[in-house]
Amino acid sequence: LEAAAQSAEAWLEALGENSPVDRRAEAAARAGRLWTQAGKPAAAEAAFSRNLAPGIPLERQREAVLELTDSALARKDLAAARERLQSFLAAQPANPANALLRLRLGQTLFQQFQASGGPTNATPEALALLSLAAGQFGEGLSNSPPPDVAGPLNLGRGWALWQEASANNAIERFREAGTHFAAAASLLPRGLDQATARFKLADVYLRLNQPAAALTNYLAVTRDYADLPAVQQDLLQPALIQTAQAAVGSTNLDEASRAVEQLLARKPPAGDVAPVVLFVGQALAKAARPEPARAVLDQFLATYPESDPAAEVELALAAVELRTRRWGPAVVALDRWVGAHPQHPLLPQAEFDRAWAAAQAGSMTNAVDQFAAPAVRFPTNLIAQTALLWLADHHFSLGEYSRAGQA
Repeated sequence: LEAAAQSAEAWLEALGENSPVDRRAEAAARAGRLWTQAGKPAAAEAAFSRNLAPGIPLERQREAVLELTDSALARKDLAAARERLQSFLAAQPANPANALLRLRLGQTLFQQFQASGGPTNATPEALALLSLAAGQFGEGLSNSPPPDVAGPLNLGRGWALWQEASANNAIERFREAGTHFAAAASLLPRGLDQATARFKLADVYLRLNQPAAALTNYLAVTRDYADLPAVQQDLLQPALIQTAQAAVGSTNLDEASRAVEQLLARKPPAGDVAPVVLFVGQALAKAARPEPARAVLDQFLATYPESDPAAEVELALAAVELRTRRWGPAVVALDRWVGAHPQHPLLPQAEFDRAWAAAQAGSMTNAVDQFAAPAVRFPTNLIAQTALLWLADHHFSLGEYSRAGQA
């Protein structure tokens, strides 16, 4: 490749300044491409830079700008890439053939936004970069670009508008972002970018409180790209988490359970999956489906028995027994939990639930002692105040008015 590039350079020199411009531009472009393939970026930049001279055909200039931009992006020089693109576009602002350049400029500005802290650091400067990126994507779309450029332009504009909407909680911006994500999903070829567009479209629907539409698109991401490793690696886990949330929101609890089952089979970090397991388990319990609720929670405990979130999941299992009025099993589970987790932040809730279960099971002596314990151990906790009210009502019902007043 180096020899071929050197031959192209020699051809360029042999042509001389008096040869046709298009021949010299072709030779410079060929040398640049060969140097790029040979892994010599400096030589490639030097060759392409020759095609930025006045009089070079615009098509060759555009090619050179794109190549030089990509080279700058490869070395993470976002400022140089941005300057290169802006300079060329300033001289050709209305040329419809510049859609690809506007795509690259929008992507560069978006990368600068992310490098500045992105959505976690939504300073005026960062938001200005975001607005500029959205504008470039929009300019690119305004000239009816071909589908292979329109797809990425829509995806880029969708992302920029999504971030703007997130920073300002602007509902209309979310809707506009969804329009562009939908267009990108239809225009992009099957692959990671298309799956990302469908994922973000689902996010928009979820943000707009349309969980059924969100679920349809999340399921498409989880089911339609099983043969694409990039999608499986980058999107499957978050898509399964969001699928569970959208499924609960649309009361499709069977789909929520399947999403959790698939998620647990992947064995992500326990802290990542515990919130969705608890969310789905509690939703199943509230819907009077205790067996699926226990199955979801038990599957987590079988997968992560020694994890930090395991204690909270165990407490959620006990809550299923409380909700189904299985007071005996609830007492056993809560006795075991309180003994195993004496310093856990959820101990006040567990103590109260244990006392309540004991009272419902008819073990009033235990219940009285256990309701009294939170008031001593957690005097400033609201749960302790509720426990004292229960004690007061209990003593009052027995005619023990003095003890009721003391409680």
